Amino acid sequence: MKILLASDGTPSSDRAIARVAELTPSGPREVVLLHVRVHQPEPVLAANADGLSWVPGPDERDMETHLAYACTQLARQNLSARAVLVRGSDPLQRIMQVADAEAVDLIVVGTRHLGLLGRLFLGSISKGLAAQGRFPLLIIP
Repeated sequence: MKILLASDGTPSSDRAIARVAELTPSGPREVVLLHVRVHQPEPVLAANADGLSWVPGPDERDMETHLAYACTQLARQNLSARAVLVRGSDPLQRIMQVADAEAVDLIVVGTRHLGLLGRLFLGSISKGLAAQGRFPLLIIP
């Protein structure tokens, strides 16, 4: 079974990561851990052996570290896991594109409990994925 786990680095995403091993107790399991970077992170000017260069800002490095740690945790649960970090202005669209490209069997997301105003202004990825209905979806509260 191939699972796409969309993570935004929030506690609800971390709960989804912790629970994904329970989904398929036996057999081959592969997890694609996806994060969609919505905005362009601010690069940082850093000195190196060749002089000065621009490197990813702390937000992007933090997410890469978070995803790498999550992959390690999943590997400890006998899951084949890899991280994918993509950019795009529409996370729902990018999640669906990666799900299509990876031919996943299931999409797993956490829910952030945004409340009425949050859903109105920010939208709900889990609700959008459910409305698409193209892949089985598991929402972890």
